[in-house]
Amino acid sequence: MKQWVLSGTCGIDSLQLQDVPIPDPGDYEVLRVSPIFHLTHLYGSVKDMDIQHQLGGTYDGVFCEYGVFNEHGCVEIPSTLSYREAATLPCAALTAWNALYGGPRKLKPGDVVLTQGSGGVSIFALQFAKLGGAQVISTTSNAEKGAKLRDLGADVIINYAEDSEWGQTAKSQSHRKRGADFVVEIANTMVQSSQAVANNGCIATIGRRGNSERGAGSSHSSVLATVRRILVGNRQLQEDMNAAIEVSHLKPQIDGLSFKFHELKEAYDYFQKGSHFGKVVVDFD
Repeated sequence: MKQWVLSGTCGIDSLQLQDVPIPDPGDYEVLRVSPIFHLTHLYGSVKDMDIQHQLGGTYDGVFCEYGVFNEHGCVEIPSTLSYREAATLPCAALTAWNALYGGPRKLKPGDVVLTQGSGGVSIFALQFAKLGGAQVISTTSNAEKGAKLRDLGADVIINYAEDSEWGQTAKSQSHRKRGADFVVEIANTMVQSSQAVANNGCIATIGRRGNSERGAGSSHSSVLATVRRILVGNRQLQEDMNAAIEVSHLKPQIDGLSFKFHELKEAYDYFQKGSHFGKVVVDFD
């Protein structure tokens, strides 16, 4: 079979397409044939999966024609989604769901959610927040993307390229001017996120890009809010999210430019340039 392997530390240039043997599953493992684990072969003592199930999961190593996964790491995908749509769920969607529903305080109707940009996590957070009855404030530096965010349900759009104090702007435009109950922080902008968050709100920090923001430590040290680091989510959160997606018929936002399996390097290059809107999906040939 063919699989992509990261062979070094030079980023995209370290990706290599290799021919390797088809892996052998052991007890409690599932052998899946891509795309998005389309065909199923069950081995050993697998109990929780049925051969008819269409599965997805959160394990590494899915840029391959066959993959072996522990049954406890697989969940049934929403019946309302295609394989392309379901492929967007295990990382970005689950991270966004965790930010809103995985902590001690859960999103409730009437809350205010601040999202940043138009990547996969931010757009899923927008969609889940609207599904939960929240006001959504979204930041962007692009008027065209701002219009798309509004089409997806964002109530307030702030252009951070034109407003360096967008944190205060977000608070002033929030419901009752109290600030955001949830800030989905993906851009390493803790100073502004700290200005935007409501008292007793939550800043969910996701990933980290570049150097630490100047003044971030002194800024959020005086904020009466929870700062919660997010690393994807667990199986229960995934199952809850999938159920919500299926019942509501929510559709993931997929970028209009598509790539084939052999074009993985081109897909990553496009993603790194930041011109995408939503999730970038790679289709198997």
